[in-house]
Amino acid sequence: MVAHRRYRPGPRRLAPRDRPRAGSATEVADARRRRQRAARHAAPGGDVIPGSGARRRPGPRDRPARLSARVSIEPRGTGSARFAGAGGPRSRPGAQGRPPRGDRGSACRTRRRDRSRAAPGPPEPAAAAGRHISDIRAFVAILLDDAIRSELGTAIERLRPVGRDVAWVVPGNLHLTVKFLGAVADGRIGSIVGALTGTAADVSPFDANFAGLGAFPSATRPRVVWAGVTGGAGAMVDLAVRVDGALAALGFARDERPFSPHITLGRVRQPGRNPALTQDLWSAAAQEFGRLHVAGVSLMRSELLARGARYTELATVSLRGDVGRGV
Repeated sequence: MVAHRRYRPGPRRLAPRDRPRAGSATEVADARRRRQRAARHAAPGGDVIPGSGARRRPGPRDRPARLSARVSIEPRGTGSARFAGAGGPRSRPGAQGRPPRGDRGSACRTRRRDRSRAAPGPPEPAAAAGRHISDIRAFVAILLDDAIRSELGTAIERLRPVGRDVAWVVPGNLHLTVKFLGAVADGRIGSIVGALTGTAADVSPFDANFAGLGAFPSATRPRVVWAGVTGGAGAMVDLAVRVDGALAALGFARDERPFSPHITLGRVRQPGRNPALTQDLWSAAAQEFGRLHVAGVSLMRSELLARGARYTELATVSLRGDVGRGV
């Protein structure tokens, strides 16, 4: 009796509508079998990645080997640049008479290695604004005594728990800004002091009373937390208007907004509604911080450091025209 091998039908081709959907278990199994079959029949190092059935991308090993001979350091296009190896090829025929590659210009782009030698672009912001390296940030201010700074520091500590998103001013830096000048060259300090001296000669000393807390633009949406001025506010406004006019004659821009005397206590980093801070500001609307005898104005220097701002007194001009230099 002759034994016959059992017939096993091979996989038949299915119409597209009868094929299993993408991602089904049947299709995944078929793809695995195809990859295994391709891996068995692929020669080692062939174009098929073993175990995947995918074609291998050409890599660095498939590239032609580079010439290791050195080239003499001479300008290209002169016909004298040869490979150091004997019988090496000369430079390209089309390069005859052309300038060296490093000196060629391009109307559409700048080579990466030539960018440092490219034509200078637009000036830096400081140079565009007419500044130079010795410029300083300056402002005119009324300085406070230690007693008032201590009272304001206590008020800041009471507000700190509800104002965690506020950058509070260090008590030692608290002051009342009369006019902010911005970047000023060192050579203009003398003319600024002269203008302040002429202005102070026409202003009499006065007393100012500091009381109440508030915020700009409003206590319900605070951006700047401040302490107000109740007594002597009119005299401060008159002094600020005179200083603004005297410095405008030197070329400084006039203040666009009317002067509102206040002491900045902090600036909100992310402005928005803060009901707790608003309630505390309303509760301290009548709080007293002290009385100050204003006898002069000071020209200050502002330095923005990593640990915070640092203020230095450059000169003090006493009302009625007396001048005292800062430390």
